[in-house]
Amino acid sequence: IALLYLLYPAQQFALVSDFHAVTFTAALLLFTLYFMYTRRTVWLFIFAILSMACKEEIPVLIALYGLWSILLQHRLRSGLALMVLAIGWVGLTLLIFHFFSPTGHPLLASRYAYLGNSPVQIVRNIVLHPVSILKQHVLEHNHNFYIRLLLNPAGYLPLLAPWVFVLALPSLALNLLSSDQNMYSGFFQYNAEIVPVLIFSTIEALVCIIWLVQWVLNHVRLSRGKSQESSNPPVRTGSMHRWVSPVLLVVLLAYVLFSTVKADAFNSNMPLGQGFHWPSTQITAHTKLAQHFIDMIPRDASVSAQSSLVPHLSERP
Repeated sequence: IALLYLLYPAQQFALVSDFHAVTFTAALLLFTLYFMYTRRTVWLFIFAILSMACKEEIPVLIALYGLWSILLQHRLRSGLALMVLAIGWVGLTLLIFHFFSPTGHPLLASRYAYLGNSPVQIVRNIVLHPVSILKQHVLEHNHNFYIRLLLNPAGYLPLLAPWVFVLALPSLALNLLSSDQNMYSGFFQYNAEIVPVLIFSTIEALVCIIWLVQWVLNHVRLSRGKSQESSNPPVRTGSMHRWVSPVLLVVLLAYVLFSTVKADAFNSNMPLGQGFHWPSTQITAHTKLAQHFIDMIPRDASVSAQSSLVPHLSERP
C-alpha cells in the first residue's frame, strides 16, 4: 500500500508540477483520514486544519469527512464539530475573497461560469440537466479517460468501497465540471486531494474482499459440518481455511502492485514510464540566452516569470 501511494501517477504529476500548496494535502488528508478512522480526535482536528489551510475547496472535503464520521462512525460530537469548523472556514474564506479579491470571488470560479453565475444556479443547472452533465463531463472521452487514469493504478478497487470513495466526489466533480482541460488531464496538482481517498478506499476494498471470502468459507464449512455430523471420520478443513486469508491478501496486494507498475509504465514520471528521459546537463544556445536575460535583471527587482524560469530566479535576495 505504501508503494501504491508513492508510485501513484496522479501523485507524481502533482509533485513535479509547479509548486502549489494543495499538493501538501496528499499527505495531510491521508493523516486526517487515518486519525478519523482510528478515532484520535485531537490529531484529527490538527491535520484537518492543516489541510484546510492549503486551498479554499478543502474545507468542503473536511465538512464531508465530518458528515461521514457522524453517519458511519456514529461520532456525533466530533463529526459535528468538524463540520462546523469547516463551514466556518468556508464562510471566512468567502468573506476574505469578497473584501480583498479584485474580482470579489475566487479567480478559478470563471471555470464554472457556463453553469451559472452563483453556486445556487450551478447546483440548479446540474440538478435540472443531469443527463447532459453526465454525457459531457463523465462519459465524454477525455473526462472518462481521466476517471480511468485515477482508478487504474489501484486496479479499480476503490469502486468496491463506495462508502469511502464518496469522499473524493467533491474534488472529482470540481475537476470534471471545469472548463479548463488541465483540471481533468491528470497531469497537474488538481488530483492531490483525491489520492488519499483512493488509497483508503483501496485498503477498505481489500479488507472487504478478504472478509467476504472468509465469511463464505465459514458458511460453507458450517454447512458441511452439519451434513457430515454422522460421517466417520469427519472432514477436517480448518487448517486450510487458516491459510486462505494470508494467501488471498498476498494475491490482492500483488494485483495492486501490478496495476500500479503497469500504470507507471504507461503514464508517469518514473524512469520506467513511456517518454521518460533524464534531465540534460548540456548547455545549449537556448540556455545561454536565457541566462543572459536573467543576468540583466536587477537583483532588487520584483519579477514575474514563467514556471521554467522561476528556479533560476528564486535565490535572488
